[in-house]
Amino acid sequence: MKKLGLGRGQTAEAMEVVIRMVVICGLVVWACFIIAPFIKPILWGAILASALYPVFSKIGDRAGGRRKLVGIAFILVSILVLIVPAVMLVGGSVEGVQKLVGEWHAGDLKIPEPHERIKEWPMIGEWLYEEWTDAVHDPGHFLRELMPHVSPYGSKLFGMVATAGADLIGFTVSLILAGIFMINGPACHRLMQALGLRLAGDSGLELGKLVTGTVRGVALGVVGTALIQATLAAIGMEMIGISLTALWAFLVLILAVIQLSPAIILLPIAIYVFSTHGGMPAVLFAILCVVVSTIDNFIKPVLMGRNTDTPMVVIMVGALGGLVLSGVMGLFLGAVVVALCYQLFLAWLYEGPGMDAGRTDP
Repeated sequence: MKKLGLGRGQTAEAMEVVIRMVVICGLVVWACFIIAPFIKPILWGAILASALYPVFSKIGDRAGGRRKLVGIAFILVSILVLIVPAVMLVGGSVEGVQKLVGEWHAGDLKIPEPHERIKEWPMIGEWLYEEWTDAVHDPGHFLRELMPHVSPYGSKLFGMVATAGADLIGFTVSLILAGIFMINGPACHRLMQALGLRLAGDSGLELGKLVTGTVRGVALGVVGTALIQATLAAIGMEMIGISLTALWAFLVLILAVIQLSPAIILLPIAIYVFSTHGGMPAVLFAILCVVVSTIDNFIKPVLMGRNTDTPMVVIMVGALGGLVLSGVMGLFLGAVVVALCYQLFLAWLYEGPGMDAGRTDP
């Protein structure tokens, strides 16, 4: 310490500062390990609260300011409306996967016979009928040829469906936390304002508005639209009598969140319905598939409004990364978090006088 020009008193003060920092850092790291299992539910609860708070506030005002009563009602209704169907969806998906795997191992997997009218389809009718017939007569050979192409993705999908039960618990906790956050909305708002001012100074309030707008836009526009598409697809498949409805609806939900067309799943199902049912039921189901695959072009802009102009490719990357990293809940969290980071990066990049003029949205 003498080489640094510090006296005995200064050395003691420096050591005291170091000890304090080590203790504080140790406590922070310890606290992070403790709350690590709850980070995803807390984040998703905060996202839900931010997205739904305007509606919650209006209902609370009409209820005479009884925010606690409205918050408790929100939690109970959310569990009934979202969690109960989600339990059925995940349960049906798991059951469907187990059934497919069981039939595959037992050699009892049966593929329905193609209808004769498939031959009449233009361009692909004859080819599709022959391939389908070969698959019916020798399903083992068909699956052996198919497995190398789908196995890299199938194992991940099966694992994700199998662990979806834990994500359901996380979603339930998130809904409860969202209700608590909205009940204490004014206090949470003041806290976020103080945090924004502390982090960004005078720009903190604008930063807070950007964060809120982005979160609401992605949560309502992307996730909300995906839930609507998956629900409509599930209703249609259930009415037409498609087996493994829950599994297909779950796949539609994933595709919609990652900004891919649900037609990837629904088109083969529609072809199957035409080959087995025909007539008006098949036509109506095909119309429903078209509606489900295109309705996001109309619903998403309305739900997003002007809250965010985040490119869809950014949301897709976030959703896919979150799905790989954290499963089903990461699918939703990833889209919101990456979109938020993108908007914050643009705000930092074009910060300063005259910089907005050079900003061009992709």
